[in-house]
Amino acid sequence: PLQQKQGENRSSVEEKILMLLSGKHLKAASIAQQLGINTQVAEFHLSELEEGKLVWAQSAINQPATWNLSKEGVRYLMERSLIK
Repeated sequence: PLQQKQGENRSSVEEKILMLLSGKHLKAASIAQQLGINTQVAEFHLSELEEGKLVWAQSAINQPATWNLSKEGVRYLMERSLIK
């Protein structure tokens, strides 16, 4: 069984971003488009999630970063029954 939830709950936008990244690698613009938010807002939340080690970015020269769910991000979603 999963342990008690660790850490604080993220905002609903951040949880939606984590769920979008479950099984996918996406750019901030794509995340913003799917959530109906501004790209800068998506980038802000992604940086917050990155600080919490829930996501990580893969960068390429002259390309926007591709965002990925980390092991901690998967744990966050599983502990809250947001993915199975």
